[in-house]
Amino acid sequence: MAGCFQPEQEYAEMAPHTLAIPRTVMFITATDEGLMIESNDNSSGFQNVTPAEAAGLLSGQSPLTVLDVRAPEEFATGHVPGAQNVSFADPGFEGSLENLPKDVSYLVHCQAGGRSNKALKVLLALGFSNVFHLPSGFEGWRKAGLAVEQGNPS
Repeated sequence: MAGCFQPEQEYAEMAPHTLAIPRTVMFITATDEGLMIESNDNSSGFQNVTPAEAAGLLSGQSPLTVLDVRAPEEFATGHVPGAQNVSFADPGFEGSLENLPKDVSYLVHCQAGGRSNKALKVLLALGFSNVFHLPSGFEGWRKAGLAVEQGNPS
C-alpha cells in the first residue's frame, strides 16, 4: 500500500520491544524493570548518548565524571575506566548525590538502562543540569568493545 508505515523497513536496526514514534525524540522501551522513556531532547537537562559518544566525551577536553549506579558486586566485575560507584539500591543513594558538585558534567549508567533511568530522575530533581545518560548501560559499553576496568570501588 502506498503511504503505509512499514516499521520493518524504517526501523530494522532498532532493539526488539522498542517503539519509535516517527518525527519525535522519544523512545519507549520495555525492560525487565518496566517501561523506560528516553529522550534525546537536551532541554530537559540530560542527553542520551551511545557508547561511542560516551567514549568521545570521556576523551574530550571537558571533565566528565562517570556515575555507575550498579551494585558494588556488579561494579567489581567490570566498569567504565575511572567510574565512581554510587549504587542506586543503597539507602543513602540520594544523599551521596547531594554531596556531588552540580557544576560538573556527569555520565550516568547501570547495566542495561533501567536503574540509571530512575537515577537520572533523582539527579535532575536535585538540580543537576549537565547529565549524559547511557541508556544501553555497561552492557552496551562492553558490546561496543570499549575499555573496561575491574576491581572494587575506590
